Amino acid sequence: MSINVEVSVIGGKNLKNTDVFSTQDPFLSLWVTSNKTKISTRVHDNGGTQAVWGDTFTLAVSSPDSEFMYMEVRNKNSFSSDSLIG
Repeated sequence: MSINVEVSVIGGKNLKNTDVFSTQDPFLSLWVTSNKTKISTRVHDNGGTQAVWGDTFTLAVSSPDSEFMYMEVRNKNSFSSDSLIG
């Protein structure tokens, strides 16, 4: 049985600061066990440690009794790979 799950990502507070020379630009990615494709929020430019996104996503969940949802917050970098915040 497959269902759709609506997820609202409001923001992140007290994020670890991973940017030494400027203000970090955080975004959140999420995915479920059955679908490894990551969905990401908008980047909060200069969001620092207090990001606000206000994004809503609908995820198709194929096995609701055994699914796990994963989330990670990263810092968007222009000249190198995005760094993991948490």
